[in-house]
Amino acid sequence: GRLMIPIRDIQGRVIAFTARQTEKTPQTGKTHEAKYINSPKTPIFDKGKILFGLHHARQHMKNHDDSFLLVEGQLDALRCWEQGLNHAVAPQGTALTEDQLYLLKRYSPKAIHCFLDGDASGQKAGYRIIPLCLKVGFDLFFLPLPESADPDEFLQNHGADGFQELLDGKLPAMEFAVRFRKPESGFDTPQQKTAAFEELYVLINEAERETVQDGYLAQISRLLGADEGAVRRDYGSFQNRRRSPY
Repeated sequence: GRLMIPIRDIQGRVIAFTARQTEKTPQTGKTHEAKYINSPKTPIFDKGKILFGLHHARQHMKNHDDSFLLVEGQLDALRCWEQGLNHAVAPQGTALTEDQLYLLKRYSPKAIHCFLDGDASGQKAGYRIIPLCLKVGFDLFFLPLPESADPDEFLQNHGADGFQELLDGKLPAMEFAVRFRKPESGFDTPQQKTAAFEELYVLINEAERETVQDGYLAQISRLLGADEGAVRRDYGSFQNRRRSPY
């Protein structure tokens, strides 16, 4: 009573399955409450080292400005493909891992576009992706969805034209991070603002190149209305504290 979705390796060979709960899933079974059931880990299947759809997406990224489209689940990826967005990939029901990002990096994409749920959990997932992508060296952008929308529903209602509008309004990684971290009403105290900067410094510090860090510091200074020189001095102090626990 479940929808069976094959999981393929980079050469397109089936190595595992995902079983998606449906209204026909028997309610008497021990696993009825599980929305998804994956094949167990095997010598050829480790869900933290495989990206759903990569065998397909790698053949089409050249038609999408040499980028990959990252969505949350297999059904989101399938809906993207249906709309001609054949560069979509998805983690295997878990948080994105460094191993999965290094898989993508083999194909030298110019960027990753995150197309995640608009709700709080989707935004949190996006925020957690940022330091991983900075560490691996990706340019990262986010396609903002309304709070109640998810990619599957959005594409059903708005199609590829609606997606293009989202793409035109994409948010760079650090702008997304600032929006996520800054309260809608603004900061009530200087300490709250300082805490937000500290969190952003943690993200920026993952970037290996100083020139990249330099660009992000300029961005957060502008987005949070702070003196850039003061931000750079604070960041230097942050780095010194990270190097020495005393």
